Amino acid sequence: TATDLSEEILPRAKEFADKADASNISFQQASVYELPFPEGSFDIVHASMVLCHLDSPVQALKEMLRVAKPNGGIVACRESDLRMWSYHPQLSGLEKTHRLQLAVHEAAGGSIDGGAKLVSWAMQANATRDQITASFGTWCYSTPDERAIWGNTMAERVRHGGMRQKGLEMGIATEADLKEMAGAWDEWVATEDACLGCMHGEILIRK
Repeated sequence: TATDLSEEILPRAKEFADKADASNISFQQASVYELPFPEGSFDIVHASMVLCHLDSPVQALKEMLRVAKPNGGIVACRESDLRMWSYHPQLSGLEKTHRLQLAVHEAAGGSIDGGAKLVSWAMQANATRDQITASFGTWCYSTPDERAIWGNTMAERVRHGGMRQKGLEMGIATEADLKEMAGAWDEWVATEDACLGCMHGEILIRK
């Protein structure tokens, strides 16, 4: 069962599943704070890059734990630590984008260090430390296709996206800054030896 708060996302998710010939998935609109399932419904409950966007991640984890089966059910989470970017070449526009992203994410109520807080959040959600397995993972964007996926997305966000609008509204980015950021991402995508890595935290909670 796949859930999302947005009605718009679910049809896109179903289309993706259909292309992968995954026919054993149902789709349902739901809030992670109020999952419409009985206690102990699922063997595995998984969220990726969800908790770091929430103002109450602990409450969300409590709800995920509620619907996981007792005596062996697993809650699995992967969340970004937005502070952790490493990239080449060291372009000023990329640094400005990173600072803007952190500020906008925090202003929206999210956690820029969610990946590092996963164990703490899980324990606040009443998991014991011995139930939790923690690790960190990374994403790397280096090949031409990978650079295009990441870099073009970031360029679009500073040219036309909500991050651009919020940066202007908050007074933390000027039109000149945003133009520099977009140009830097274009340059980064086109640079053959460019790469970018980012870190995320991961936990498994075994009930």
